[in-house]
Order: sequence, then C-alpha cells, then structure tokens
Amino acid sequence: MMSSSLALVVAIKTHQEENLLDNVEQTKTLLHFNLDQRLMKTWDQNAIEKDWRTMTDINESVMIDLNGRREEEEEEKELMKKIKDKRTVEVEKRERQEDLIEDQMVQLIQYNEENEGKRRQHCFINIMKPSWLLASIEERCAERTIRSFMTQSVRNERELNLVQQLVDVRFALMDCCFIYQSGVEVNLLGRPPSSVDTHYRNVISRLREIKAAKEDGIECSSVDIQRVTRIFESLKSDMFMPAVRCLGWLLTKMWRLLFYGLHVDLESLDHVRRVLEVSEGDVSVVFAPTHKSHLDYLIISYLCFAYGIPLPRIAAGNNLDLPLVGSFLRANGSFFIRRSLQNDRLYKEVLEQYVHELLRDGNPVEVFIEGGRSRHGRVCKPRLGFMSMFLNYVKGTPHVAYNDDAVEKKEEAKKTILVVPISLDYDKVYEVDGYANQLLGKPKEKESLVVLFRSVWDLFFLRLGHAYVRFGKPVSLTKTSTLHDSSELVAERMQNSGTITSTAIMSALLMWKRAYVTEKMLETRIVWLAEELEKRGATVAHMENENMVAHALLILKVDMKANRVVVPQLQHPVRALELGFYRNHLLHVFLPDMAVIGALDAALRQHARCDEPYLTQYKVDIWAVQQQAKKIWRFLRHICRHEAVDIEARLARFLADTSACDVDASSGTVTIDVNRWNAAKLTSFVLSLHWSFMDSLWLTTQGLWCLLSTKEGDDIERTECDMVRRVQILAKELFMCQELFHAEALCMESIKQSLDFLVESGVVRYERLHDGKSRLVRLCLNDIESTRVLNDFTREINACRKPRSFLWRQDERPRNLTREEALKFMENAQSSQSIYAKWMAPPSGDCH
Repeated sequence: MMSSSLALVVAIKTHQEENLLDNVEQTKTLLHFNLDQRLMKTWDQNAIEKDWRTMTDINESVMIDLNGRREEEEEEKELMKKIKDKRTVEVEKRERQEDLIEDQMVQLIQYNEENEGKRRQHCFINIMKPSWLLASIEERCAERTIRSFMTQSVRNERELNLVQQLVDVRFALMDCCFIYQSGVEVNLLGRPPSSVDTHYRNVISRLREIKAAKEDGIECSSVDIQRVTRIFESLKSDMFMPAVRCLGWLLTKMWRLLFYGLHVDLESLDHVRRVLEVSEGDVSVVFAPTHKSHLDYLIISYLCFAYGIPLPRIAAGNNLDLPLVGSFLRANGSFFIRRSLQNDRLYKEVLEQYVHELLRDGNPVEVFIEGGRSRHGRVCKPRLGFMSMFLNYVKGTPHVAYNDDAVEKKEEAKKTILVVPISLDYDKVYEVDGYANQLLGKPKEKESLVVLFRSVWDLFFLRLGHAYVRFGKPVSLTKTSTLHDSSELVAERMQNSGTITSTAIMSALLMWKRAYVTEKMLETRIVWLAEELEKRGATVAHMENENMVAHALLILKVDMKANRVVVPQLQHPVRALELGFYRNHLLHVFLPDMAVIGALDAALRQHARCDEPYLTQYKVDIWAVQQQAKKIWRFLRHICRHEAVDIEARLARFLADTSACDVDASSGTVTIDVNRWNAAKLTSFVLSLHWSFMDSLWLTTQGLWCLLSTKEGDDIERTECDMVRRVQILAKELFMCQELFHAEALCMESIKQSLDFLVESGVVRYERLHDGKSRLVRLCLNDIESTRVLNDFTREINACRKPRSFLWRQDERPRNLTREEALKFMENAQSSQSIYAKWMAPPSGDCH
C-alpha cells in the first residue's frame, strides 16, 4: 500500500514539472518574439536591456525551481530505494527462513522414512494381549491392525494364578476362540502332510537305491529292513491336529503364569514370510532357534500355530522320549534322535533320509544347531551334523518318491533350503541355576517322569519376566554352499538377532566394578549402557527407566540392604556364573571393542611397568597394538559367535574418536593420556567384559604344564575332559587363595573354548579316541620347545589380565605362575571327585 501511494505522488509531481517547463518555453518564445519586433522597429537599447534582464530573472527563478524539484525527486528516489532495499532484504530473509524450514521438514521426512523400518523393527507385539488372542490369523498379520497390538513400553501386568484363569469365564472363552481361529492343516506346498506310512515307504525306497548304488545292485536284506524299521519307529513324528490344539490351549494358560509379556518382533517375522512368498522352485524351510531353555521349541510351535505357518517337525533328544510324554510330543511334531551317533552308519543314513523326506514333503524342520542348551548364555559353536544333512539334500540327485496314494512323483532338480535364524531371549531362564552348577562340574540330573513333574510343578510358582522373539535374515543353502561357512553364518545371525533384556543390562552393570553400588547409581548407569548398545545397532527391550532397575533386581533375586545398597554376592562362583549367563547376551555387541581396548590397555600397562611408573602420558607403537588386537580377536571369536571384522580399521577408528589418544602418523605411534584413559567409562566397562575371559585363557595355558613328561620317555595322555577338570581345580585353588579375581573364570565351557583357540594357535592338537566320544589333548612340539612356548604364552596372556589394584600405590600386574607352582596346585586333581562345593553357592537367606 505504501509503495503504490509513493508512486502516485511521484507521477503527479512529474506532471506538474512538465506543465511548468511548457509554460517557461512559451514565455521564452514570446519574449524572443517581442524582442525581435522591438529591435526591428526601434532598436532601442534600453528596451533590449530591460527585456533581457526580465528574461534572465525568469530563467533564474525557473532554474531554482527546477533544481529544488530535482533535489526533492532525488530524495524521493533515495527513499524509494531504501524502502525497496529494506523490502528486498525482508523478502529474502523470509524466503531463506521458509527454505530453511522446508529443508528441515524434508530432512525430517527423509529421516523418518529411513528409520521407519528400523523403529518398527524394534516394536514388539505382546501376544498375551486379549485383543491379539481374539483376532484371526489375517488380522494378526494385517498392517492396519498391527499398531493396536504393538508394545510401546514393556510393563509388568497383573499376576494371575491357574485357579483364577480356570474360574474366570472370560479367559476360557478367549482361549477357546484363539484355539478355534488358529492353526493350518497344510504344509508349505499347500496340501496336507503325508502320512507316517508314506514317509516310511520313501525312506526304505531311498535306502535301497543307495545300497544298490554302493554295492553293485545288492539289495537290502530282511535283517537290514527290520533294523531300519526299528530305527524309523524310534524317530518318527506323527502330527495330530487335535493334540496340537490341546497343546496350544495349555500353552496359552502357561504363558500367563510364567510371563508378564511374550513379545514378538513382527517386522522380522513378516520379512521371513515375504522371502518365502517370492521364493521360486523347490524351497524348503528350516528354523534354527537359539537354545537356552526347554521353552524354546514350545514358543516357536506356538507362534507358527498362531500366525498360520505350517507347524515344524522338531528334532528333539531321545532323553525326552518318556512314557506318555513322548507320544504327546510326537503328535505335536517332535521326532527323537540319539544324542551321540557314534559309529552307527545305518542309524545316520536312516536319520538323514528321514530328514530329507520331511523336507521333500514340504514340512518345515526345526533343529538346534548348537546341539544342546547353552549353559553360558552365548550361542555355542554350531554342530555340523544337521547342516551336513541339509547340504546333502540340496546337492543330492533327484529320485522317485511316493505320495499317500502310492503314486510315483519325480523331484525337481533344483533345490534350496532357507535356514531361518531365530533368537529367543528371556528376562529369566528358569534352568539357569542348574546350568551354573553343571559348569562347575556338578553332574546333570537325568530326565525322568519324576523330574519332569517336579519341573512342571515349579513352573506354577515362577515368574520369568518378559520373553522376546526375533527372526534373523534367512541363510540360503544351495549347491554352491559350503558346510563351515554356512554353519558359521547361521550361528552369527542367531547371535545378532538377539534382544538385550533388562536383566542382561543389569547383570553387566553388577559385574562391572564389583564394588559399592546403590540403586540410584544403577539407574544412571543403565540409561548410559542402553544408549551405548543402541549406538552399536543392538535391539534393547525398553521399560520405563524408574521400573527397569527394580524389575531386573527382582527377577535376578539380587539382595538389597536397608540403605538401598545392592549386594550381588559375586564372591560365590555359582552367583557369578548365573549373572554371567545374562551378561553374555550383550557380549557380541562389544566384542570388537574388547579386542581393541584390551590390546591398548595391555600395551599401556607394559610401558607403565618398564618406563617411569608415575608418568601421565605414554607413547605406544601402533603396529604392536595391531598384532596384539588381532590375536585377542581370534580368541574372542571362539568365545562368542561374530562376523569377520577388520580389526586394524576398528583400531584406527577408535584411536581417532578417543580423546585420550593422540596419534602421530609420521612415527606410527599413539600417545595415551593415562588419567583420561582410566576415567573413560566405556574403556572401564569393556575391560570388565574382557578380563574374565583372559583369566580363563591364562588358566587353560597354565593347565598345559601337566602335558609335559616329568621323566624322560614318559608318554602322558590326557583327555579333553581330564584337562578341563585339572584347569578347574587350578582355578578353584587360586580363587580360594584370592589369586584369581573373576569367579566366572571357573566356567567349563570357557576353558573348552580356550583349548580350541590353543589348537588353532598350534600349541596343542586333538586326537580322536576309538570310542568316538573322547579326544586326547597333546602338545604339538617336543618338551623343550613346548616349555619355551608355554612360558611365552603365559607371560603374554598374564599381561592382558586385570591388574591388582591398591589404594596406596600403583596398580600391579597379576602374579604369573611357574611350572612348579601350577603343577602343585593341580596335584589335588587326582584325589578330588568333584570341583563343585557348597561354598560356591550363595546362602538362601535374603540380606536386609
């Protein structure tokens, strides 16, 4: 409005000036005409001068008026320019703000789009919700209804006992509705599974083909057929849908007794479903879940039943083939195998052909490639038996099989198996106290009906917190797949698919500094550790911060004094192994950091010992740290499954990101500020994870002294079990003498994994005994060379252990043992019958 008014004023003034100029010109013309007339007529000089003066005065007045008008015009133009410039600046500023807001909105939208999948992947669905139980299979999978089932934050729901569930009509109707709407009676091929008789005929047919091919047309004898029949009868699975629905009803009741919530990552499950849908050709499915509890296979079958996935045939140990129980489990898809096949070739062939027949028939197969339940909480080294069978299936030649109508059908030539890794994680594993005792050498209680009923009775009084299920990226097995690489890849994805529970975080914090800690201190640390885990891409089960500490301490049964000081009782090996079981769930997240920080810390302490001990800065050679980190990394990959990592690159990135480290690229060294290094929270935490396993490796290396002959010509033979027992005796004696800081270093499995690393390093080797069960452990070199190697190894590993701390002086390296000292500690191994002792378990009474 202001700009239009100014334009109007300028136009009016311009018009007035033009009129004035016209008048001046007319006046000048008239005067000149009059002057000419007078000159011509009279030539009067006085008149001419008078007229000239008049004309001059008029010109001056006109010029003054024009100059004034020009000045006003220039001022107006200057004002207009200022207004225009101001307006332009404001417009540009507003446009920049709008562009900035638009850019921020675009970035926010892009960020949301990029992270939508990731955020959804970390959203779990609680399958114990009434709305989920009442939904149909289609509604449980539909995108529009998923959000109503999502777990925004984990909470502890109201506890219900069995009597309340049975009396409450609402639960009865809801459970019946769930059973009615769930389950499918077809396999992956879209048809009902073949009968047991059909499986038997196809197995016999295939075995006859194999025998004829191997022995030039010789057929199986009647004795062989009878033995095959007995083996098949001990294996077979005979699924029966009424039994499946009965088990589903019982499990729905049991989940309410055991868990506050059973949470499933539906995004990962949908990803598996999409992979199966787009797969072409002859595709079979194998579920490979982690194995921490007997509840694992029940949960997987329950999820398949609920989401309309064909029920898997489950490979179970024959120790569960108990009277009545075994028949019920067979009706729910289980088939039973021996724990050890030994040298029974016929049994192996029958088992392999039966597994192939199940895959060929379109049935998913569920196997635990770890072999048995993990007693230490980490994914165990994969057993190659089943993986070898799967690869033989995809690489084998097609043959003729029969369907239920005894009609021949030809297999497709191209076969593929999708192995789906699954991680099951619990706030509490009800068997964990038994695991700790077994890792300390206490014999496992044999399964029986009495033991089973006692375990079921105990379940009525247990609360296991929350359970989480996540599906990993499937591993495709084809003709080009290799046994070792495929098995390791499946195990790594099983490990990486895990959910970090509140009890895992709490256990890691309790085992961190092992000193005075209060509930408030834990609340601060638990937030920090959860952020560090999420920064590294881990899936963390979230609870409200104020509830997480209380919930975890309650589930773990950690004592607390009246002044809110937490007492974890880690001086008892059983308690240390129980908490270590849960802490190991997050070990793989920090595994590369353990190698890098462990190597740097060892190099730093070596310089502090050799140089002036009270310096605040030390210069360390980067190449030496790289070599040490690589060696530690090779050992840690035996401890925990992890994909290959470029340790040199991780070390370089860590040095660049850490404020305590100053890299000098020209000299290839790094200067470390000791005070800032020791004060770093991440460094301290990672070293607490690292040191306990270095203790196990050091103990195992010290135990190898018993393999050296005491007299010339003596040939000492030690089995693997005997070696582990001797190392545990050594650890027990050192712990009682307070020469060993970490009680969890007594763990049997950590010692076995340390032996595997020493085999890889060329220090010892295994020799299989004739019985097929046991292995001998032998040194790879002669006694003189072995003595030198063991001395170097024990010295090097001892430098990586936790230093001895003192209030009044500098930290010291832990004491290393000589050969004579180690052998003296292990003398008791011959007379001791059991490593386990009552003092290893904490007292049952609570601390107040």
